[in-house]
Amino acid sequence: MEVYAAFYSYTDYEIGRIINYLEQIDQLDNTLIAIVLGDNGASKGGSQYGTVNPQINKLKGEERIDAILNARDIIGTDESSTDYPIGWAMATNTPFRYWKADANTEGGTRNPLIISYPKVIKEKGGIRHQYGHVIDVLPTTLELAKAEVPEVINGYKQKAVEGISLAYSVENAKAPSRHTVQYYEIAGSRAIYKDGWKAGAHHEIGETINIGEKADPSGKKIDFSKDVWELYNLNEDFNERINLASKYPEKLKELQALFDEEAKKYNVFPLKDFTAHNMPEGRSIYGKSSVITLYPGVDHLVGVSNPLYEGKSFSVKAEVELVTGKEEGVLFALGGENVGISLFIKEGKLQFAHKSNNQIAHLVLDKPLPKGKSVFRFDYNFNGGDEIAGTEALYINNEKIAERSFTKKEATVYAGNKVDGTDVGRDLIAPVSDRYQVPFEFNGKLKKVVIEFAKKDKITISEEK
Repeated sequence: MEVYAAFYSYTDYEIGRIINYLEQIDQLDNTLIAIVLGDNGASKGGSQYGTVNPQINKLKGEERIDAILNARDIIGTDESSTDYPIGWAMATNTPFRYWKADANTEGGTRNPLIISYPKVIKEKGGIRHQYGHVIDVLPTTLELAKAEVPEVINGYKQKAVEGISLAYSVENAKAPSRHTVQYYEIAGSRAIYKDGWKAGAHHEIGETINIGEKADPSGKKIDFSKDVWELYNLNEDFNERINLASKYPEKLKELQALFDEEAKKYNVFPLKDFTAHNMPEGRSIYGKSSVITLYPGVDHLVGVSNPLYEGKSFSVKAEVELVTGKEEGVLFALGGENVGISLFIKEGKLQFAHKSNNQIAHLVLDKPLPKGKSVFRFDYNFNGGDEIAGTEALYINNEKIAERSFTKKEATVYAGNKVDGTDVGRDLIAPVSDRYQVPFEFNGKLKKVVIEFAKKDKITISEEK
C-alpha cells in the first residue's frame, strides 16, 4: 500500500506541474479540468495475500507468502504487476460495500469527481451531491465550454452524445439531479439506478475466469435468473447498509423491469460472464492466438500490447535475407534489464541469449551464415519440471545447430516489465545480452518475425520459410 500512496503523491505532483504551466501561460482560467479519483473501486484482484508478478502469483500457500516477502523490494518497479491484499481494498473502499468489478454495489462504481473551470466556475471548494455518471463528463464539458458536437464527421453521421450535463449544478448546489436513470453491468453482476433507488444483483463467477476450453460463447449454459437481487434507497442509505428487497417487492420488480428495458436499449443482453470466453491467463490484445506475426518497426510492446509468453512453449522465427554476410543486429528481443531473451547476429554469428536473474546464457552458431534468404529460429520448450524445466534450441532453416536445458530458476523469459517488452529488428531500453549495446538495430533485410505458441504440450512449427 506504501507504493500506491507514493503513486498518488507522484500523480498529484505531476498534475501540479500541468496546473503551474497553465498558470505561466495565462491559460488556467480558460482550461476546464475534470479529474475522477479512482478506477471504479478498490481492486479485489490481490486476493488474500496480494500479487507481485506472474511468476510469484502462480505459487501456493506458504511458498507464495515467502516469495512475496522476499520480493518486497521490486514492488512498484517495472518488474512487478502488483495488487494489494483484499484487506487493503476493503479499507480503501470504506464506507462502501465490495470492490472493483462488483457492478451491483457502490463500492464497485462510486468515485469522486473534481471539476475546475475558473472562467466559468467561480465558487472554490464547492461540493455537489447530484447523481452523475462518467458519461456525463463530456456533455458537461461541452456545455461549460459552449462547444458543439458536429452531426457529421468525414461524411459519417455521428451518434447522439449520451449522458446529461452537470453544468446545471454549478449555479444551483441544491438543484435536483437530472441524470435519473442509469444501468451498470460487468460479467453478469448488474444494477439499475432510478431517482435515488437502486436494485442490484451479484453474479458469482468463482474460478470461471480461467474456464479454458470449456467456454461457451453463447452464454446459454448460465442461469442468471438465480442471481439474488437487492434493493436500496440511496437517498437515505448512501452506502447500502439496509436491503429493502423484502420490504418493497413491488419497487424491486419495477426496477428489475427497468434494467431489462435499459439493457435491451444499450445492447447489454445477452448477459455473459467469463464462462463465455476462453480467457488468456493475463491481459493481452493477442488473447490466446497461437501465431503472431510482427514486422520491423513494431517494437516496445508492453502491457496489454505484448504477447503472453510466461509459462508457455513457443518458437520465434525471423525471415531474413543476407546479401553481404556482414549484416548484424538484433532480430527479436524480449525484456532486457534482469530477464529476457534475444535472437541476434554479431560478427557473422547467429546467437540466442537468455537472461534470468541477471545471468546470461548463450547459444551460438560458430560457422558462417548462408547468404540469401533464410529462416533463423529458436524454440523455447517449457515443461515446468522442478529440476530441468525445459530446453531451448537454435535453428537455421529447420536444422538444429545448438541446444541447452534450463532449470526452474532459469526458466523465466519475461517478468511483466512495463517498460521493456517485445522489440523487432532492435533491442530497446536495456540489452538482453552483454555482447551488444542497445539498440543494435539490424542493418540487413528482415521480412518479418513469427511467434508461434505450442498447441497443448508440443510445439508445432510450421515448415514455411
